[in-house]
Amino acid sequence: MRLRLLSMFAASLLSWTPGVLAGGAVTAFQPGKLPPEALPHLQVKAVVAEFLDPDRTGLGKEIGFLVWREILTSISDQRGAGVIIAHPPGNERLVDLLRQSYHQAALRIAESQKARMAVWGSVAELDGRLAIDTYLSLVGDVVREELALRLNWSDSPGAALKDTGLSARITRTRFNFPRIWLTREQLFVRHLLVQVDTPVRDRPSREYGKVVARARINESLWSENMEGEWFRVKTQNGAAGYVNAWDVYVPPRQVESLGKDALTSLPAVDAKKIGATAAGTKYPVLSSRYIDKVGLWYQIETPAGAGWVRAFRVRTHFSLPVVHFAAGLYRYQLGRYEEAAREFEQFTRLEGVQADPASLSTAYQLLGASQLMGVSKARKSVAGIALHDRALQQAVVITPYDPGAYTLRAVATLAARESAAGALTDVAKALEYDPGNRDARAMLDRLQLLSNREVAPVKGGPAVPPPVLFQQDFKGATGASLRRNIEQVSARYSGVPVTDAATSGQR
Repeated sequence: MRLRLLSMFAASLLSWTPGVLAGGAVTAFQPGKLPPEALPHLQVKAVVAEFLDPDRTGLGKEIGFLVWREILTSISDQRGAGVIIAHPPGNERLVDLLRQSYHQAALRIAESQKARMAVWGSVAELDGRLAIDTYLSLVGDVVREELALRLNWSDSPGAALKDTGLSARITRTRFNFPRIWLTREQLFVRHLLVQVDTPVRDRPSREYGKVVARARINESLWSENMEGEWFRVKTQNGAAGYVNAWDVYVPPRQVESLGKDALTSLPAVDAKKIGATAAGTKYPVLSSRYIDKVGLWYQIETPAGAGWVRAFRVRTHFSLPVVHFAAGLYRYQLGRYEEAAREFEQFTRLEGVQADPASLSTAYQLLGASQLMGVSKARKSVAGIALHDRALQQAVVITPYDPGAYTLRAVATLAARESAAGALTDVAKALEYDPGNRDARAMLDRLQLLSNREVAPVKGGPAVPPPVLFQQDFKGATGASLRRNIEQVSARYSGVPVTDAATSGQR
């Protein structure tokens, strides 16, 4: 018997021809009205809204554009993904134009754009340092289902998969990331990569700015500041001026090497080796390049000189944690689970994320889910796989009150350890914190059917026999004890109304 985990959306992508990577904008705001949909050809997209600026730092628009471009750059190797920037023209504010609270305005914009994520925030300044708060919400019920783990099984390799009815969703859908303190230099002084041939203007204006130079595709520019949607830059030839954020990628300011890896003269596996990186060392990023059928590369500055490394051999460091979290969600939804795991792991390592236990716990849940899904996508059995254990255990330790952390670990335990007894422990814990939790109640019902060795239909479908290996748990005296425990847990919560599991654990 082979056990596999499926994500609803990853499965649906098999029949979907992805579009090209894209960035879009919505600006045609009218009081109380929403703009038409941008990037309608893409199914996986997020909206980044202009940041609030209560202290009048003048940076609300700039940080919104920066986060937009960083998220877009972080998924630059993902076809079928897009990021939309929502900003009004001039100095008008989204809140005023939509006549709503900022949170509701951001969500309404995302819903109107059929986006799966909404990102927004605020900026304040104290003693020359910027305090930046960021928020992310998953939009709509569909996304919660897409992020669910569903346990399926087959009798033999290549046989059709059958639904066991055992599943768990990520509980939290709203994230308030910890406040980050940065200087303007840490945000805007950096290398940029020219996306398309673009003019460099003497002022930040397409209409009034005079062209003083031209930057060519894949040229690296040095950014010194940002004004609205314009970066103030110097070209490699020494020309100074402004380029529009639309025309450049914004690579991470630095990367951290995972090990001792070859440093090459060009972004190619067969290029001349000019040195090696050192494990755990951080390097400034000079440029980046995506090579078709090979992947993403970063050009870094080392004591041995500038050279290229494969992106999957380094940890990126973008300006704000929300960029890594969003990049992980994109990759997970696009079925790129190993890359999603790297982004979620990087998020857990960032300074300050411990200040928000709920978001950190969810990152660990998504990390564990990504690790398991990576094995399953390779059409391998997840039985005996333990690489997810640390991540899911960390999630439970960080938020022992979150029923979703327990239901997710229960599905993982059934899949990887083939242990109904271990899963029951977590199901019972989830119900202790939320007696009506839908996912936990459904799993408890399925465990009852397994314990009775019944043939059970799933979601009104045809009858499906329970996996044989699970039946082993219910043999002999140990099995009799397990059946009694299941009945006791079931009796304890009988009559309790079922609740939406995606709302339990929300703050």
